[in-house]
Amino acid sequence: MIKRILFLLLCLGWTLIYAQAPDPDITGSQIPQSKEQEMLLQLETELAKGISNPDLYYNIGVLHNQQGSPGLAALYYLKALSLNSAHPQARHNFNLLTQQINSENSQDEQLFLARVQKDIFAWLNDTRLAILIAFFLFFTLLCTHWLIHFPAKSEKGLPVLLISINAIFLITFVGILALKTHARNHDTRATITIPTANAFAGESMQGNVQTLPEATIFTIVNQKRDSYHIRLADGTLLWINAADCTRISDL
Repeated sequence: MIKRILFLLLCLGWTLIYAQAPDPDITGSQIPQSKEQEMLLQLETELAKGISNPDLYYNIGVLHNQQGSPGLAALYYLKALSLNSAHPQARHNFNLLTQQINSENSQDEQLFLARVQKDIFAWLNDTRLAILIAFFLFFTLLCTHWLIHFPAKSEKGLPVLLISINAIFLITFVGILALKTHARNHDTRATITIPTANAFAGESMQGNVQTLPEATIFTIVNQKRDSYHIRLADGTLLWINAADCTRISDL
């Protein structure tokens, strides 16, 4: 029994490691300008046909970045990560963009524990969560069956303990999957897609101006006419013109 459990754990480990490993066609290497435009047109045509997968969005982001549009690149990287949060190439390129923006604006980096928590949450993409949910559901049912057929006069502490542990993990991963699905379906993030955008403290769009560089990521809190009320990563609330940015939900 123990050997079978160890074998299942080993199989689960290998499955999680290779779960949904992307194999993009485009890398970060330089491509001639004419070929870049041709490839971008082909990928956008596929996107218009309803073909939607993380690699497609990642490849479009790479081409936009090579053409000097970091705002659109960040937007497509975010879209790829919303579909597969563990996409390594999209995560790497997106981190490079955000590090560049943070260094230019002298923003502090995230705390170590916050980064670790964020990385773990990102590693748990939909495929890995589905595998973990199936795994702990199976062992919860197996331990429940064991408890039902356990000798009546024997101590039932061990099967009850195993059921509790597996149920806790099962509920946790189901909750994470539900949270990720809700966040993806109600994604209010957007990026600045022009070289610089003027942001204002008040709804009147007058007074002190704060300049936001291209590829700045923020969350849209509210919309009034042709302007957005936004929240930056540091919690600052500002107003910007809607034409200066693009929402992830628009892709």
